[in-house]
Amino acid sequence: MRALSLRAKLISIIVLVSTLAIGLGLVALGFYQQRAARNAMLENVSGQARLMALYSEVPLNFSDRSGLLDVLNKGQLPSLLQAAVYTSTGELFATIQRDSRGSLPASLTMPVDTGMKMSAQQLELMQPIGSDPKNPLGYLAMQVSLSELNAAIRDGILLLLLIGAALIGVSFLLAVRLQRYVSGPILNLARLTTQVSARNDFSLRAPVQGEDEIGRLARGFNHMLDVIGEREQARDRAEGALRDSKETLEQAVQELHHLANYDALTELPNRSLCMDRIANALMRASREHDRVAIIFLDLDHFKEVNDSLGHAIGDDLLKSAASRLQDCLRRGDTLARLGGDEFVLVLEELHDDLNVITVLNKIISSFSEAFHIGGYVVSTTVSMGVAIYPSDGRDVHTLMRNADTAMYKAKELGRNTYQFYQPDMNALSLRRLSLATELREALQYNQLELYYQPQLDTRSKRIVGVEALLRWKHPVMGSISPAEFIPIAESTGLIVPIGQWVIERAARQLADWRKQGIGPLRVAVNISAVQFRQVDLAEQIARTVSAHNIPPESIELELTESLLMRDVESATNQLKKLKALGFKLVIDDFGTGYSSLSYLRRFPLDGLKIDRSFIDEVNRNPDDTAITLAILSMARSLRLMVIAEGVETREQYEFLLNHDCEEVQGYLFSPPVPEPVLTPLLKQATPNFPRLQVVNNSGGGQ
Repeated sequence: MRALSLRAKLISIIVLVSTLAIGLGLVALGFYQQRAARNAMLENVSGQARLMALYSEVPLNFSDRSGLLDVLNKGQLPSLLQAAVYTSTGELFATIQRDSRGSLPASLTMPVDTGMKMSAQQLELMQPIGSDPKNPLGYLAMQVSLSELNAAIRDGILLLLLIGAALIGVSFLLAVRLQRYVSGPILNLARLTTQVSARNDFSLRAPVQGEDEIGRLARGFNHMLDVIGEREQARDRAEGALRDSKETLEQAVQELHHLANYDALTELPNRSLCMDRIANALMRASREHDRVAIIFLDLDHFKEVNDSLGHAIGDDLLKSAASRLQDCLRRGDTLARLGGDEFVLVLEELHDDLNVITVLNKIISSFSEAFHIGGYVVSTTVSMGVAIYPSDGRDVHTLMRNADTAMYKAKELGRNTYQFYQPDMNALSLRRLSLATELREALQYNQLELYYQPQLDTRSKRIVGVEALLRWKHPVMGSISPAEFIPIAESTGLIVPIGQWVIERAARQLADWRKQGIGPLRVAVNISAVQFRQVDLAEQIARTVSAHNIPPESIELELTESLLMRDVESATNQLKKLKALGFKLVIDDFGTGYSSLSYLRRFPLDGLKIDRSFIDEVNRNPDDTAITLAILSMARSLRLMVIAEGVETREQYEFLLNHDCEEVQGYLFSPPVPEPVLTPLLKQATPNFPRLQVVNNSGGGQ
């Protein structure tokens, strides 16, 4: 009722009261009607019974059975089911039955109970025959159907319901008209109040209609407007320009202070204010011999959300994440945003590490629930690094640096976790800086090398292609994992020249294999997001392929979902340019990004590569099985080739074979190997196309 308008409330009240009154009246009328019909029938049956008992005395005295039957047949009850006359000893003397529902007994049990018995469907009556009820000549028994009575009562109730519905409808129409006399003036007053507020015009007046309470309310409202208008004019004359200049100055100062100290997106303290608060917290902790925790927090995979769903969704995710983090903090703790997806938490008055761990676990638990943003369900986790004052540093910059280092360690351990700072973590930071420098020299001094992993046709078990995978053999540090140096190459921009080197070296090797009579064979090359954004990428690859005199369709370019979804229009145009030049286009790690079927239809693709995370337990995990089958079915409907990577067991291979996955690659067949190891394998088969027998699982990962 609170949410209803005044008009609706008045109508509801009038209709409710009317309905209650009508309902009570109809219930009383219906009850009376039912009682009257029942009593009338009982009176009729009782009268007929007495009359028939009177006429039955003579035939019963003379044992005239035909006379009794004649009396019974002349009964005037249309609803009579059965009538019978019993002797004074309870024996059946004569009976008539007009309906199969009649069920009078063949004899009576003495003594006989006279009177009426009524059930839902029948009325039974036992009437003594003779002038002396204590010593009757016999007994008249009758069974009468109550169907007609029940039907009449039902018809009466239905009629009453129809009358009630009609009366309620009439009451509603009357309520609609009557409420206008009350709600109309009040609604007019409410509209006038809104106009006064919106226009700030105190010259408006409410019309006064009558001398009742509403009229007095209108006069009181008009008087209030008079007083307010006079005061407004007096204040405006007194303050004037002073008010305007003062408000403008104060607002400007407040805005400048806010811009200088708070993040515009999340309204959280920014880096400058965060540093000040940490410095103040350290001073208080030093005086009180207390401890302070600095938590450096980063949203995992936030760049993929930004790239695939757009910056607007990314901004909303940051605001939602900030709100969720704020709910996890204690009163007096500080949450700040440094920029991007980086946040800092400052926890004061710590008695032991358990206080910090409680907050950290609360944050991780909070982010286990997905965000619902702009029609998307977005899942993200957090990686956190913790530095404690004074054990991990005694100044702001040292604590921030050490917390940042611990956060990167948490990311290296798989994300969605936290790490407390340890002194040996600085060595990891120095290693990253060293690798960034060494990577520049790796290109110059030929420390990079391509390994190749075969891709097999599931039916024929022939090698139909190879994926070129980058390896780095440092002369001092030895083999360095791509998982370690590829992110460094992307962050430093070295991924562009490295990517060009990979394409050139793969094309050269393919040309060499063709000269040896190996083929047809295709080489798959991964394209990074930075490379893909190059305007002349298609022309660069085309020149490389042309220089080595190999067909464009022998080069397969693998791109991730997040790369394509960052800017769908630009991605579509770039893909069309590459497709027009004849290159094969495949989405890598399919199923881990945010692409949709509508976008896949727009992209000129040749195939999909199922991510190894779904293949690992495709025989054991129902979810992975369902996802893999769905990808295969979708690819067939879009006429796309499917290749599954990470195949390591015969059971995985047979599952993919039985469900028509065209191609596979993985350690079941061969790990990534250098060219000198792979070339003999390619030569072992027929001249047109090599064949590789499936061997037992050798373990390991790609």
